[in-house]
Amino acid sequence: MEIVAYRLGHICGIPVPPAFVSIDSDGICRALIEWFYDEEKDNYINGFTLLSHRDRALDKKYGRRHCYPLLKDGLNIIQRLSPKDGPLLQKAFRLFVFDALIANTDRHHENWGIILKGARSKGQELILDLSPAFDNGTSLGYNFIDNKLSNYIGNKTWLDKYVEKGTHHLRKEAEGDKYKHVELIVEMTETNLEYKDLLSQILSFNMDDVKEMLHELIKFDISVPFIEKRADFTAMIIGAKKKALSRILD
Repeated sequence: MEIVAYRLGHICGIPVPPAFVSIDSDGICRALIEWFYDEEKDNYINGFTLLSHRDRALDKKYGRRHCYPLLKDGLNIIQRLSPKDGPLLQKAFRLFVFDALIANTDRHHENWGIILKGARSKGQELILDLSPAFDNGTSLGYNFIDNKLSNYIGNKTWLDKYVEKGTHHLRKEAEGDKYKHVELIVEMTETNLEYKDLLSQILSFNMDDVKEMLHELIKFDISVPFIEKRADFTAMIIGAKKKALSRILD
């Protein structure tokens, strides 16, 4: 799913670390993923480290206090280090739209962070950026095994339930309920009206391009193949999630 996420990100304009099919010397197939910052020039602060300075009770294991008010507060504060850079909260919105699109349930506070570009280079201007959408493995129905996919392809009742019940890792408040995928995007667009234009841009991609991209992955001759039914199943999820997000624009 890392490779699918990378290629989908390219289609809809969301930064995702490049990921490629790799076969090691033992013949084992893996996803080879590029690291997303220069460790010699940049610093990186993961979300947990950033937010734990605002909430000392933040727990790393379960993330029950990983919530939108805390995230918004943390991003707005660190933004002051370089206010001319693009708003970090706006970039987080794009990330959460992508998570909703791929049905990602695991964007916990160590799966996002802030890159301080040039922080290790003397005389270089500091640039703040949000990390790209990395670690996307728990998405797009990854946990449904190949020989059961026929039970779900074309099953509207199942698909509607799947789309409706998906949640972000992020909560509404500390110790509170998790946001459903579309619910968080609705709230962020209601409080930031310009985000609707961003949402429209992200969702402007053509599903035919997605289907073509997925069927290209079938061609890889590997030990754990991406089969045609998996391509159809994945396209079905992306299409349904896109449709659900598009209703926000109505």
